[in-house]
Amino acid sequence: MLALFDRLDQRELPDVKQSVLDELRRILSARVYTEDIRQERTILNYGIPNIVETDQDNLAHQEKMARQIRSAIEAYEPRLKTIRIEWVGSPPDTPHLYVVISGQLAAGEEDEPLRLILDYSEIKGN
Repeated sequence: MLALFDRLDQRELPDVKQSVLDELRRILSARVYTEDIRQERTILNYGIPNIVETDQDNLAHQEKMARQIRSAIEAYEPRLKTIRIEWVGSPPDTPHLYVVISGQLAAGEEDEPLRLILDYSEIKGN
């Protein structure tokens, strides 16, 4: 099953794995209209909250963002199951924070592992 954007763009049909990766990037680059994740997911809260002015080194913030990212993925990318969000730091000489999204891709008869690693700045919008 392809994501809505892939079905609307009929130039060429991507494989399912690439389609899911593309959809994850769209979800993570979109900003919600309201930050209350308890509300039912609609087009108004597609994406994740704005995180430009947040503390990336704060563990509580990382846990909150992980919940918000997982909630958005569960709502808008049903092909990915058993979603796990991890924050991974880099060596001290290159102070970057990475977000690792992993799960099981429902692809045909057997699930396939899927892993996406993004620099925090890609999600943050810098």
